[in-house]
Amino acid sequence: DIALVWFLPRGMDASGIAMAQAGMFMAAFVALCLFALFARPHWPQARHVLGTLAAVGAMVLGILPLRDWQPGVLTLALQVCGGIAIYGIGVAAFDLAGLRSLVVARLKALR
Repeated sequence: DIALVWFLPRGMDASGIAMAQAGMFMAAFVALCLFALFARPHWPQARHVLGTLAAVGAMVLGILPLRDWQPGVLTLALQVCGGIAIYGIGVAAFDLAGLRSLVVARLKALR
């Protein structure tokens, strides 16, 4: 993304940054396709998919009231931190991808 910002034509508007972001998404998609090409197929369990949807839904409901606030650094920080906290609670509650089990095992190993 940073490399594309330097090489794309510059203008007085944000179009150069938008083109760099689009290029970054294309590069990420290519990298994802290459990774998937060499990975062995593995479908997630239904409870992990449903738990992720529930955590994202809770995050949206928790962050949605902040959209009426004035834009600024404080609003952005609250949205990011609130979203991370709400989604993290969902991940821990549903043990998505075994992350809660992994953290508990590591904490036990530290004792």
